[in-house]
Amino acid sequence: FFEVFFMMEALEAVQDPLKLLKSLSSSLQCESLPELVEAAEEAFEHLVKELDLRERIPVLSRSSLVNLSPWTLVRFRGMVQDIKSDIDLSAANPDCLYREGYSININSNVEQPEPQPAQFVELSCFRLVVVPGQSKWVTDTQASVPLTCGGVLPLREAAVRPRDDPLGDSECISGKRQRRGEGVGVFPEPQPAAATELTLECLARMYRTPGRKFPSINELVEITAVLQPGMDSSNCLDLEGSEALLEPDTTWHHSRQGFLASHVHVIHCQPCLSLYDRAELIPLEDFPFVFRELTSFLGAALGGDSLAGAYLVLHMLSGIYERNGSLLLGDLPVNFVGPSAVGAASAVSSAYEILLERHLLVPLDRDLLQREPLTPHKRMGEELLQTAMLQLTSGTNVLIDETALKEGTLDPMGTMNLATLSSLVSLQEVEYDFGVYHLPMPTNYPVAVFSEGPSLFDVLCRVPLRPTQRLLNSAEISGLAVSDGPRLERWRRYLAQGRASHPYHIPETVQAAVQRDLEAEMRTHSTRFVRSALVSRNTVHLWFTLARGLCGALGKSDLSFDVWEQVKALETQRWERLQPVPTLS
Repeated sequence: FFEVFFMMEALEAVQDPLKLLKSLSSSLQCESLPELVEAAEEAFEHLVKELDLRERIPVLSRSSLVNLSPWTLVRFRGMVQDIKSDIDLSAANPDCLYREGYSININSNVEQPEPQPAQFVELSCFRLVVVPGQSKWVTDTQASVPLTCGGVLPLREAAVRPRDDPLGDSECISGKRQRRGEGVGVFPEPQPAAATELTLECLARMYRTPGRKFPSINELVEITAVLQPGMDSSNCLDLEGSEALLEPDTTWHHSRQGFLASHVHVIHCQPCLSLYDRAELIPLEDFPFVFRELTSFLGAALGGDSLAGAYLVLHMLSGIYERNGSLLLGDLPVNFVGPSAVGAASAVSSAYEILLERHLLVPLDRDLLQREPLTPHKRMGEELLQTAMLQLTSGTNVLIDETALKEGTLDPMGTMNLATLSSLVSLQEVEYDFGVYHLPMPTNYPVAVFSEGPSLFDVLCRVPLRPTQRLLNSAEISGLAVSDGPRLERWRRYLAQGRASHPYHIPETVQAAVQRDLEAEMRTHSTRFVRSALVSRNTVHLWFTLARGLCGALGKSDLSFDVWEQVKALETQRWERLQPVPTLS
């Protein structure tokens, strides 16, 4: 049914999804809002995935917003910044869907049965923001996607409601008389030039039913949604017996300072970890070659330091795959230390900007630490969190530049923010301030710290920097990377693919050999092993974390003794650099 139905209606569904929803409800004879929501979700999932029409759905952006008609389908990729409380629609008549004031007449004359315990619908609201720390090449890639593939979607004639006619029961500018709830709605007014400097955010509504996955805070998602006109009191859902249920509030329905708000009603939502989620995979046998390429590139950026380049690649690919209390499996914080750390943080940030989809550089200066909280907080009288520097999506690499910190005294705000960064580095956890209570939020941000001397943070894996030549500047790093386009694309796909979860196993024979080798190493080089009761401060745990990471970097699922020897070689070079340089007497 769906295949025949959508082959006829798919293109029209992009331009007029409400018409499709109405046809769908008539065809399926849905008698309740839960049934229709589930049918709509299934139908549009088929539309987006199976019929390969995703690229025909316009991408909602700051520049495209003024050229899109209300009530059309749009796509948006962003982070769930906060979620508003749910509104229970169980007792409401299912007389409208996905459009405020739009009646689809789903058997409205049929007496509705008492709602069953499992049959409920809640209207949930959340704020979607542009992905924090997103690299410019990702933004440019998304902006380069045309509104449609294979032609321009014709915009329907906009029926603009006069400002002095809030109910819309008068002549429209188009010359056609329309009543509230009919026609195509309100076309967004062109934004003034200053609006182009604003950051786009989506104020999204979404029906929540049993079994339907709902996005969580800080999750990176891509939504398919019906674009709504600007909200006002005459555009709210008009459910029988619930006239005041969805009265707009100023917090939710207006842009924050510095933001341009777009209102959407979500039909389909799915996690979106990477731009390369749907891309062709790199063969695993090519991984060792790409690993060596990246190590060489990052080493060149750091003045020919190939050891630091190897640890950087492992840092880029790292991430927590399991938590067991305070034990973070897969976490690999690294401290790059030495006089050249002053320029190394900037060089690595420039390389990450070209290679990774998202990263954040935190210069540790007093002005930043004392300006405002680094974690989200809720202000008095507001319902939604204020975003902050350390509200990021999972997998965002964080670079902390300690070399920016000058001597002086921190105020209470600065002390609190420094403690927040320490918690992030050691525990991968930060605290959100919800006004009446504080909630620890687990994070998964691979952290690299750059310091000239001993770090302020407790990091076991310290890599002394030993450049043999001048560090490259941002323009030189960019020029070196983009000089070979296919190679750069290969690097980006490798990093996206390598960061995804992959199977890992230590064969029994290798496990026994590694155990014997460790015992021998601890006897002959006992000073290099930290035997802390805290596992994350234990050298053996660090070695196994590196072994798992190097296996993934080389495209292997089983640890071999050859890979184990490579880990030992890296750690031996690192240990030798940590030893004090003998001085002439």
